[in-house]
Amino acid sequence: MRHRLSELKSFTLYALKRYGEDQCQTVAAALSYTSLLAMVPLLAIVFAVLAQVPALESFRIELMNFAFANLLPDSGDKVAASFEAFIANAGKMTGFGIVGLVIAAMMLINTIFKNINLIFRVDRPRPIMLRLIVYVGVLVGGPLVLAVSFSMATYIFALTKGLELEVFTGVMGRLTRLMPAFILIVGFAGFYKVVPNRHVRWRDAFLGGLLAGVMFSGLRWLFGIYLVYFPTYKALYGALSAVPVFMLWMFLSWAVVLFGAVVAASFPDWREHDSDP
Repeated sequence: MRHRLSELKSFTLYALKRYGEDQCQTVAAALSYTSLLAMVPLLAIVFAVLAQVPALESFRIELMNFAFANLLPDSGDKVAASFEAFIANAGKMTGFGIVGLVIAAMMLINTIFKNINLIFRVDRPRPIMLRLIVYVGVLVGGPLVLAVSFSMATYIFALTKGLELEVFTGVMGRLTRLMPAFILIVGFAGFYKVVPNRHVRWRDAFLGGLLAGVMFSGLRWLFGIYLVYFPTYKALYGALSAVPVFMLWMFLSWAVVLFGAVVAASFPDWREHDSDP
């Protein structure tokens, strides 16, 4: 037990050192600013893709509420309603407008991929065509996978409830409440596995995803408590209070994402370093 605690302390210090060496705080701040400009186009494309599948309409709405509840805990419902209107109006956009949305979304994804690859010590990026395929896969496949995950969880819960299996209904109810955290963990693990242009073991990707998912869920809970019980930001900023709150939330969120990447990238290096005599 003492040896395990010693290893945990050693790896934590090693990961924190890597986090500082990679200037992840500065990168998180830069990504927060970039996200502020490109997040709406990116999400517009994601939900527009889901809107093309009528069978997933209810899950698209559920996924949208889930996304905005995590993006901005204080105003998720209001932002989701406004964004629904934005998507409805997006159908009236010209071809140039759609191209602009795609370019803005691609620039954000490219910036994210570039910084994650730096954390994983990747010197050579993917060929341009392969990068475009991965970007399109993220834009199209990501939301579809999440929608299917939501639909499966909802279907299983409804099935057990319809059969009136009280034991399974209680279990599925608890599992359904844990589903957002589970989706985050799996999503982060897949992100750390796919994005770097190098081989990443699932063990390492899952370790980073588990830590990032747990930290993100805890951060969201603490941030929600702060917004409810310490609303000083509203008194200071008034009607503009959503802007600094969103920026702070994005910075903290990116810091968590980058730290999870550092953990996934540094764990095998730490193992090798720790095993050296």
